[in-house]
Parts: sequence; structure tokens; C-alpha cells
Amino acid sequence: MISYIKITHTNDFRLAAGQVAGLLSLSLKEAIAFWHKQFLPMHFTEAASQRYHYADRTRKYEERKARVKGHSRPLVWSGDAERQVRRAIALTSTATRASAKGRLYGPRHLFIRNPIEVDKTDEITQRIDAEEHAMTEEANRDFMSRFGGMTNPTTRTIR
Repeated sequence: MISYIKITHTNDFRLAAGQVAGLLSLSLKEAIAFWHKQFLPMHFTEAASQRYHYADRTRKYEERKARVKGHSRPLVWSGDAERQVRRAIALTSTATRASAKGRLYGPRHLFIRNPIEVDKTDEITQRIDAEEHAMTEEANRDFMSRFGGMTNPTTRTIR
């Protein structure tokens, strides 16, 4: 979740709260698309297990995957699920509230929670602090470009 947004504005520029929320929603949507393009692919690299603190898989599973598939990439068996999840994301935002959502598409086994298995949805959508910061910066940049064209700016941080 994005922890803070910095808004630079002029005091003489007036927008209704709903208009600002609509602009912010579009910017949050862009931040989610940015995550999908920049950071989601990192979840399927060999370094991802340590980077995102994935749950350990059994030694038997890891050995079988290495023997049958020839790799040790997390969240990947054949690569079909990775291709499907990376292919597209559905983005929605609200016009009057500052919120946006992204929905990933992929095989059912990634998104159905089985209590005896690892929560793969949680692992795919994990974000570290650096990614949160980059998403916040992207949302800030996008918001300012939409809000844009102002003089005499002041900065306010919203938490």
C-alpha cells in the first residue's frame, strides 16, 4: 500500500475535492501498472525467494522441479502461470474516491487458497519497501503531470 503522497500545488488553483480524488485515482492506477511492468517479473527470478521471503518448499519438490524442469525459479513450474500473470492486468479506479485496484489473471491454482499449501497469491503480490517507494514516486509524478501547469507551487504531504 502506498504510504504517503506529496502534492505540489498553488494556493490560487481551485479544484473540488472529488476532482482531486479522481486525478489521484488515475495516478494510483498508473502506479499499479508500473508495479506490474517493473516489479512483478522480479517475483519469478531465482533471487525472489530471498527478496520477498517466500515460504520454503519441500526438498522433495525442489529436487523434482530441478530434475524434471531444469530450474529452481520460485512460483514457476512450466512457465505457463508466469506468462499468464505477466501478460495482462485489469485496472480500475473510482472517479470520486482516491482508490484504484489491479487484478491479475492466471491459473486457478495461483489464486485459490488451500490451507495446507503456500499462499501463492500473497507471494506474487508481495512488495518490499523500495517497491512501495518507487510506486509512490510514480503516483506523485503522474499526479503532478495531470494536475500540472501551475506557478508558485507549495508542497503538502498527505498521510
